[in-house]
Parts: sequence; structure tokens; C-alpha cells
Amino acid sequence: MDVSLLGAIKHNPLFFLLVLMLGVPALPIALVSVIMMLRRVAIARLLGFVAVGAAFLAFLVAVAGWLYGRHQVDVVLTLPALTEAERAALLAAGYAEARYLIWWGLAVAVPSMVFGAVAIFGTRAGEPDEATSQDEGDD
Repeated sequence: MDVSLLGAIKHNPLFFLLVLMLGVPALPIALVSVIMMLRRVAIARLLGFVAVGAAFLAFLVAVAGWLYGRHQVDVVLTLPALTEAERAALLAAGYAEARYLIWWGLAVAVPSMVFGAVAIFGTRAGEPDEATSQDEGDD
């Protein structure tokens, strides 16, 4: 059986669409948060948390879709009319199609998570960190 990304999207379109709807808006938010680091670190960190949260939610939806796809395959494999060869072919192809959701979720979520993490943990160049400057003032 031929397993492709387009076939996987055709057989389980809802989860692919949900991952796309959650993950794609997170990338511009993450990029804006990195740019905001130049002006307002607090706003950049807030936007970074929003971007990472949306991207993580998109990945969780991808995992749920993967589990749902595997469940669909397991239900079909319980049919008594299938031979062992057909079961093995359906198992391999169905699990491969379900695995595409994990890759889809990673492709959509990881860039937003990386840029969001940069905004959360980064500081402006040439400026001391807020915690460091407070510690120095206590002496």
C-alpha cells in the first residue's frame, strides 16, 4: 500500500486542520515576540509564552490525532473477514499514516516554540539581566 502525506490528510483531515489552525498563528506571534525584545522585554516574554502555549497545544492535538488514527486502524483490524496478510498490510499502512500527524505537528510547532523560547529566556544585547541588576543593588 502506498502511504503518503496527502493520503493521510484525506483520511483524517480534522486533526491536520486543527494543528494548522493552532500552530500557524503561533509563528507570527513568536516572531513578533523576538522583535519586541528590542523594546519591551516584559511584553516579549508574554508573547513568547503565548506562542509556546499555542504551539504546544497544536502538538498535543497532533498527538491526539495520532492516537485516534491508530485507534481507527485497530478497529478495522478486528474485522473477521481479513486475512493475516491483509491485516499486516493495513497495520503497517495505517500506523504510517497516523505517524504523519506527529511529523505534521512537529513541523508546525517547533519553529514557534524555538522563537518563543528565545523571547522568554533572551535578554536585550548589552543590558544586564533584571535579576542580576537587582542583586548588585543589594550590596
